[in-house]
Amino acid sequence: MAEAAAWTAVFRQRVVSVHEHVRDARDRLVALDASFLQPLPGTGAQAKLAAFPARLDLLMGSLRAATPILNSALVYIEAAEILALHGGSANPWTPLPSILNFTPRDAAVQLALARYQTARVWVLGALTMVECSRGHLATAIALFAANPAIPYRMPFVMKEYGTAHFALRDAVNMVEDALFEVTLSRQRITP
Repeated sequence: MAEAAAWTAVFRQRVVSVHEHVRDARDRLVALDASFLQPLPGTGAQAKLAAFPARLDLLMGSLRAATPILNSALVYIEAAEILALHGGSANPWTPLPSILNFTPRDAAVQLALARYQTARVWVLGALTMVECSRGHLATAIALFAANPAIPYRMPFVMKEYGTAHFALRDAVNMVEDALFEVTLSRQRITP
């Protein structure tokens, strides 16, 4: 019984850590989303055009930084799952085969893990959309850096910029769904 109490206490700590990491990922993506919409500095069209490359570089750096944050959230979700599967087993060296094998006394853990599986799918989707956003932003950077004498390049640049923003919005929505799932898990597990 003491072993069961020990692993559930550690699992509770993991649940809190998962919640914090997913919330941090959501907060950073929301801030990045706001950066896409900020007006460019300067008063004239030429000043705004001159500031655009710096904006593109800043956004690309922020998108690159988002990937490890989302990966960290995934790692914490998976660590909590592994801990629970080992802790819920009669022999901690042999994990339970699936979340369906928990005893009725561990029903709250079982429900939390089911929500974690859903949250993992949302975080993986958000990772995919962040990479998609990076690809479109890289295309916008390449088009913008192309020969300025090329006529009509800005509509294509802005189309790629907008598509990068839409992909990021999808990532934000997915991480918010993941946060909803881990929040419900935390409410079930932590007192």
